[in-house]
Amino acid sequence: MSEYILPVTLHGRKLQLPGPKPRELQNFIESLPNSRWWPEKNLHTCDATPATAWNILSHSPCDVSASDEVTELSHRFLRRYEMFEDTGEQPPVRVLDSWEHQRQAYWFAYHRDSALFNMWMGTGKSKPTVELAINKKCKRVIVLCPSAVLGVWRREFAQWGVPDSCRTLILDKQSWTSKRKAKEADQFLKQCEGSGKCAIIVINYESAWRTAFEKWSLGVHWNMAICDESQKIANANTNQSRYCAKLGMNSDFRLCLSGTPLKKDPLSVFGQFKFLDRGVFGTSWTRFRDRYGIKGNFGDNHIVGYKNTDELSDLISLLTFTVGQDALDLPPVLDIERPVEFDKKAMQTYKIFEQECVTSFGDNILSADNILVKLLRLQQMTSGMVPLDPEYVLGPGGEYEVVATEWEFISDAKRKGLLELLQDFPADEPFVVFCKFKQDLVAIREIAQELGRRYGEISGDRKDLTPDAKMPEGIDLMGVQIQSGGIGIDLTRACCAAYYSIGYSLDDFQQSAARLSRPGQTRPCRFWHLTVRDTIDELIYKTLERRQEINEGVLSYLKEKQQRILQTG
Repeated sequence: MSEYILPVTLHGRKLQLPGPKPRELQNFIESLPNSRWWPEKNLHTCDATPATAWNILSHSPCDVSASDEVTELSHRFLRRYEMFEDTGEQPPVRVLDSWEHQRQAYWFAYHRDSALFNMWMGTGKSKPTVELAINKKCKRVIVLCPSAVLGVWRREFAQWGVPDSCRTLILDKQSWTSKRKAKEADQFLKQCEGSGKCAIIVINYESAWRTAFEKWSLGVHWNMAICDESQKIANANTNQSRYCAKLGMNSDFRLCLSGTPLKKDPLSVFGQFKFLDRGVFGTSWTRFRDRYGIKGNFGDNHIVGYKNTDELSDLISLLTFTVGQDALDLPPVLDIERPVEFDKKAMQTYKIFEQECVTSFGDNILSADNILVKLLRLQQMTSGMVPLDPEYVLGPGGEYEVVATEWEFISDAKRKGLLELLQDFPADEPFVVFCKFKQDLVAIREIAQELGRRYGEISGDRKDLTPDAKMPEGIDLMGVQIQSGGIGIDLTRACCAAYYSIGYSLDDFQQSAARLSRPGQTRPCRFWHLTVRDTIDELIYKTLERRQEINEGVLSYLKEKQQRILQTG
């Protein structure tokens, strides 16, 4: 293939790659956006975007003979994504001056067709986002986000937008069908067009790809499409990620917002870049995975490492503006471990299960078939209750979720520990308690009643928040299920929180803490971690102190410990 030269020409909105090609080149050609083979014409075609032209000239496995038009298209991409010059200017139309990093983020994105704001939680991604919509004179904007932050966007556009310049429709009514949401959005869009105002339509990811709304929204030409918490589309094989990839092709400007876009896996950018600019990495997951991932022994998608990382980082940086936690000037944060102890019987039950993965309660047998279930059961024990005959469903975050109707009491050590902690605070001092399990929420609610505190909850069942996703004045104690309350909400009314239990993700933990320690917080934040001595809780807390991934560190420890037990027993 080293002697083969790939010809590339421009015809309208398509690049043409004529002639038969070596087999080794086929995978690369097929990865290009909307690649298609025309046997009657003996040529391939693909989308003629600047990024695609640049990708072919830069990454083709063989030499390329490009027409002048294709070369110019490639140069357009490079000029557009050259490092911007920071002149110190503020956005022309703005309500208030921006922080330095917000101003830089704005200008980084302004002259591009797409951008990813990789900005630490609380650094203010929304302000430059709204200012981009205003200064680009957008008339049709669509925002996709998790359900928990739908209402936040009304607040952000009201706070940072020009008064009376835009209207916001939040499609948050769960009773509405996809057809009803499409109808409401269409009527809203027409009303805004009639009044000359910018229409901002906000919908959650799970609703957006449903048939009726998908068909309607892909028939609209959007001036700006925003994916908030864009790690939600990291997996390119999900329905919501596929929808966003199609939406991106129908939008003038595309923006991803996330504090954790790469999560634990740098390959997770593929789904996000298919939305932002499919020309950068193409559309073939197989080729992308083979180019940058090192496969293990358990299938094609078992990735054990990464390669060509310098190239991958360079390509990601073309669209990505990064702001770290050090950009924030916030009051100090203090993490405090608050140990509690099992009684003798509870500790005996815990140790038996830890060693043998099985124990009994009367006629009921508690067992664990794998390491993930074992970790879940051990955490349930330290929380004080375990389900009898449960069903475990693998949730979207890779954690097992419990479906159970009957629970066995283990210990009230954590319940007493939280009760004693809260008794040290005035009853009207706002306090947040984070937890993993629904049974934990039951215990927190009972403690609130016992102490006469007004209780609120953020979980899969309840969202006791103000319309702009803040902690209401009428709540003294807020129970928050980490999976439901880690993204987008504002709990800065409180400066004190406790962790009753925690999930496996470092990202989720950091997101939850950032709900209190974020701009708007005026007091030092304190986080108490309730841990049962000599249990999995202590290992999780130590892992968090080192800011390591909880999942990897704890599971590795459990596997080693189980192996030692098998060898000695």
